[in-house]
Amino acid sequence: MYTQTMDAVSTSQVVCSDPEVHGGDPCFAGTRVPVDLLFGYLESGDTIESFLDNHPTVSRHQVDILLGELRALASRSARRQSA
Repeated sequence: MYTQTMDAVSTSQVVCSDPEVHGGDPCFAGTRVPVDLLFGYLESGDTIESFLDNHPTVSRHQVDILLGELRALASRSARRQSA
């Protein structure tokens, strides 16, 4: 599910930061929904589906791309630390 590659989608098409929106906090592109809100849902035990139901301007594709990028970043970081 989270192993999806970027497939010509840049992170800037998924996440953006604008000083006029939530004080510049990273938000899902094209929305006013802070990325941190997704992690709050997940940390409290809610599902991605619950998050998407409550924030219909965010697409499943955006969430999948974001989580896939974070997974890849964590993997690269772990490989560098073990090298």
